This record gives sequence, structure tokens and C-alpha cells, in this order.
Amino acid sequence: MKAKVSLLIILASVLLSPKAEAMPEASAMLADLYATYSPSGAAFGESLASYLAGRSTNRSFSAGLEKEISDMRSRKPFTQESALSEIKSMIKSEKIPSYITEKGTYKYTAGINAVIPSENVRLRSQPNTSARVITTIKAGRKNGKSYTPPEISDYLGEWTGPDGVRWVLVNYRPSLTIKAEEKKLGWVHGDYARFITDKDIMKAVEVAEHPGKYIKAGNVEAVSPETLLRVYVGNPFKAEKQYKGKIVRLKGEITGIKTEEGMPIVEFDTYFSDLNQRAIAVCFIPRNDPLLSDIETGKNITVQGYVEKVDTELWNKAFRITDCKIISAK
Repeated sequence: MKAKVSLLIILASVLLSPKAEAMPEASAMLADLYATYSPSGAAFGESLASYLAGRSTNRSFSAGLEKEISDMRSRKPFTQESALSEIKSMIKSEKIPSYITEKGTYKYTAGINAVIPSENVRLRSQPNTSARVITTIKAGRKNGKSYTPPEISDYLGEWTGPDGVRWVLVNYRPSLTIKAEEKKLGWVHGDYARFITDKDIMKAVEVAEHPGKYIKAGNVEAVSPETLLRVYVGNPFKAEKQYKGKIVRLKGEITGIKTEEGMPIVEFDTYFSDLNQRAIAVCFIPRNDPLLSDIETGKNITVQGYVEKVDTELWNKAFRITDCKIISAK
């Protein structure tokens, strides 16, 4: 009887004990964007916003980016203890050598999102220069005005051997959308590893979520609400191609002032009797806009914002315009 009770206790402890938490993966698309446009320095936001505007009608790209941003915002801190638990699991499954925890020092730095090479670097099966070469991870390459970003890897921690040489354990991604089982686990020499941090990633997120703040004013298209909405009711797909990702300046009569998603919105609602269709353009305006308290329904307004979305599925709320600024309330 005692043996059965002991067995039940052991089974319960195994079943109830927390599983090793998997290490966070790189935000590959965002890391790729950051690596591509960070060389622009002060022009980072403007260059990235212009690129994203050009890709705004690519739905698979937009969906992938939105998922990464969502995952990034829900990412929980990952500790040295959790990382070490995962490393021991890798040792047990013979993915990495046991001396990683027996000699030298292993560490995991929270807040590192991705690893990129400073120059072409060999990915090795073990952390030493005599180990088998798995592949070569390519660094960023500039060819005239074009730039190919460096290849991205997941960060799994660092190991400094008894000789003082630092190595970085990575999951190499041959492509941004690689499946988990197709990644290549290995080691890169610490001298050739650069880190993209969560803070770096959030800089790209800020531009992706508010591109209208970064696109040059010279790229603004002035159009009346009626013209904008007529294109939509005629063909929403044409409207998407023509306006999505653009900065527009609208001047017309306010048909509604409301709140949506906790933010003030101004509506331009137009009914086209010849087409028997109604459509609405919705402009999201920050609460701290100095002219917000001066506008009135039925009065004219000039507002400038970024066309984030053109609704090709639901007739009515045709345009979602974000990062709006009231230019004039007359």
C-alpha cells in the first residue's frame, strides 16, 4: 500500500511540476525591418514608414506584421533561471553538449530579441572553432542604393568557455517565415554576433502603428471627402490601391463627432443618390489636439491623417484614417 501511495505522489509531482518554458523567438519580420532601416539613422522612421506604405495592400505581409506586433506586446520577461532550465533540457536531448553547464559560464540576457551577424559568420555545431560548420549566416549587404538585410536568428543565450572566448547559441532562420523544425541550432562566435533588442523592435512597432507621424508632409494628397468616398463606392478595391498607406488632407463638413476605441473620431458621411450608396470616412484624432474643442458637427474642418485601412468587406465605414491632425476648424 505504501509503495502505491509513493508511486502516486511521484506521478503527481511529475504531472504538476511546471514545464520548462520555451525561450522567446525572434520577432523576425520586425527585426528584419529594424536591421534594414536602422542604418538610415535620423531617417529611420521616415524610410520605414514609406516602405510600409508601399506594402500596405499586401494582406499576408500586413497580417504577419500585425501578429508579430501582438505577440511582442504580450511577450513576458524571460529569466536566466528559465533559460537554464531550457538549456538543461537541450543537453538531455543531446542537442547541445553537457559541458555548457559543467565548464565556463552560461548566461541569458533578458530583452535580446534577435541575433544578426556583423559579417558573414559560420554557424558551428559546438562552441569551438574546430567544430563542424553547419552553414554560413549572411550579414547585411549593400549594393549601390539597395540593401539586403542580415539573416535573422533566435537568441538562446551565451556561453563563455574556460579560455574566455564567448559564443552565442542561436536558432538560425534561413527565411523569415521558416517553420520551427526547419531552423538550424548552432553556435556563432561572439565577436561576430550583434543583438537586436526588444527596445529596438518597439521602435519599428511605433513606426508600423503610427506611420502617419513619419511620412513627409510633401507626400500629402489633398482630396475632398466626397471625392474620396465616391472612389470607394465605385470600387472599394480601387480605393484601397489608390489611397491605402497614403497621407490625405480632407476639407469638408463634419457629419459626426464620436468616440471609438477610446479616441475621438470625426466622421465624413456622404450619400450618393446616383449610386444609392452611403460611405463614411472615419478620422481618429488625439485627445490633446489643440483644435479638438473648436470643431462642431455641421461645420467645416480641414484634417490630415494616414489612411490605415480601406474596408473592402463591409460597405459603409469605408476609410479608417489614423494619426489625424486638425489643420483648420473653420
